[in-house]
Amino acid sequence: MALFRPDFNRPGPGVDPNAPRKKGLARLWEIFSRDTLGLLAAGALAAVSSLVYIVSMMISIDSHGLILVLTVCPLGGMLAAPQICGLADTILRALRDEPGYWWSTYRRAWRQNVKGTLLPGAFGGLLFGFQMFILAHADLVEMDLFLLAAMVLGVMLSTAIATWLVPQLVLMELPLARALLNAMLMCVGHPLKTLAATLLQLLYWAFIVITFPFSSILFLLVNFWLPELLTLMLLYPVLDDTFHIEEGSRALQAQRYPGPEADTQAGPDAGTGAGGEP
Repeated sequence: MALFRPDFNRPGPGVDPNAPRKKGLARLWEIFSRDTLGLLAAGALAAVSSLVYIVSMMISIDSHGLILVLTVCPLGGMLAAPQICGLADTILRALRDEPGYWWSTYRRAWRQNVKGTLLPGAFGGLLFGFQMFILAHADLVEMDLFLLAAMVLGVMLSTAIATWLVPQLVLMELPLARALLNAMLMCVGHPLKTLAATLLQLLYWAFIVITFPFSSILFLLVNFWLPELLTLMLLYPVLDDTFHIEEGSRALQAQRYPGPEADTQAGPDAGTGAGGEP
């Protein structure tokens, strides 16, 4: 029966439920080697869906056309946001050592989260596009040191808030205003982790942009999944303590996918199919 009814309650492959979790590079390698397919596939979907945004930004910067940023970047952000959140969901499942079946869980999470990601995607696409456009033209306009520092600080603040916002879009159904407030409070409550996660992402994307087109191969290989994995590894203990991720996940999994004993008691028509849909 396991071939047709995968057991979603058991730990991920190679995970001893009683063993303490590894840390640092050992944990990174464990997750990557165990969840390679899910990470690469979810990262590829996020990268492909971001092409509209990336191309529009390249054209707007080369042509000095701000109107393209204001019109196309929100659309590009809406197209990319569901897949970026889908990648975050994949990584969060890997961090809590859930079993495989990536495509089944990815589809279900995507359908659940897609509506809630469109507005943040549009707003984030516009905000980050405008900031990138202004910074790319810093040498063409009269921008003093104070204004330049304010712009850089604004980028860091936006990235920090988005870093705490994306996991909330995946984990909970909250009004956007409440999720943003939570993100800002967590930035203030955990300044060192927030700063580390923000700098990690900004340095990665700055390297990709500055060294383009030579960085194209690196982007094809690690695109969104590597910086997101490193960031969520850093923030996961705080997220779990705050939102009780693993406790809620165990309760939800037990409700959706009862074990063999519960299946036997419920009768032959209980449960779900191999796709894992509720």
